[in-house]
Amino acid sequence: MVLQLTSCRDEFEAEVIKGALADMGIESILQGQNMSQIYGGIGAMEVNILVDEKDYDKARAYIDTLENKDAEPVAEKEEKP
Repeated sequence: MVLQLTSCRDEFEAEVIKGALADMGIESILQGQNMSQIYGGIGAMEVNILVDEKDYDKARAYIDTLENKDAEPVAEKEEKP
């Protein structure tokens, strides 16, 4: 069974993630890339990345690290003496 791992804004982002997963030995399938090409100029169509359920946890851990890198660091409050 295949599971949806994540959705990407465009085919380029999905291909980069697919390549990284392949480097980890995880096969993935892109779903919706043809529609993304047709409607790519308006950014309306996402590309889904699907993986086999046996690889899901490892792939999800990788995606989680990407999402954490994209998050902006929270500024710590300065304590007043």
